[in-house]
Amino acid sequence: MVRTGQTRLRLIARSDIQAVQDQNKSGRAWVLKDPVSLKIFQVQEIEYRVWQLLDGTRSLAQIADEIEDRYAPQKIDLRHLQSFVGMLHRQGVVAAEAAGQGNVLLKRRDEERRRLLTAR
Repeated sequence: MVRTGQTRLRLIARSDIQAVQDQNKSGRAWVLKDPVSLKIFQVQEIEYRVWQLLDGTRSLAQIADEIEDRYAPQKIDLRHLQSFVGMLHRQGVVAAEAAGQGNVLLKRRDEERRRLLTAR
């Protein structure tokens, strides 16, 4: 199948994120623990697999194809996949393959700490 979204994603799942398997009422899930922001994210198994596939070498279409092959008959909409990957980036569990990403993560952490302190 030929799809749009053939450009390689320059996003990489952060290697310092700790992933712990969990069970919830909808089945197997994963908890992603961010040691920088100290945040915890719960994702379903397919979402966890998407996160794992973000290695800087694949395109959105390749990730969708791999998910569809592994979790047939599941079908992946590229727009939803792109939205989910964007959310992972905003949450800081993936980093762009670009200089200065460490500074971006630290800035996000500092902003979150300030937000929490002013909310009290």
